[in-house]
Amino acid sequence: MANNLLLGSGNAGKIKEIKFYLEYFNLFKNFKILDLSSFKGLGEPIENGLTFKENSIIKSTFFFNKTNYLLLFSGILMIIFGYFIMAYGEVNSFQSLTLAPIILFIGYIILIPSALIYKERIIKKD
Repeated sequence: MANNLLLGSGNAGKIKEIKFYLEYFNLFKNFKILDLSSFKGLGEPIENGLTFKENSIIKSTFFFNKTNYLLLFSGILMIIFGYFIMAYGEVNSFQSLTLAPIILFIGYIILIPSALIYKERIIKKD
């Protein structure tokens, strides 16, 4: 299975420049470089800010916003908490054999993947 690296831009000049530097510094040489044009319907942020700073904020929150970060950090905390419970419970206890694995499952299988796939829907009013 090939590794992919997604560049969050559709700007052909920017993609060309990033690919040049990745090759020049010998980075991600075993990765297939993809850009937003590789995906139908994914969209691209509309840079309608008045300054470069405003546009950078728009672009940085387009794919991963506050909700995604909350889900990600909640998942990480659940995983830490699950391992903590497992480590401090007795070997054959309910705490180590049932409770901790359920908490780890929630962190690894529910919260972290949710953080990666959640996309805020924007409802357009007519």
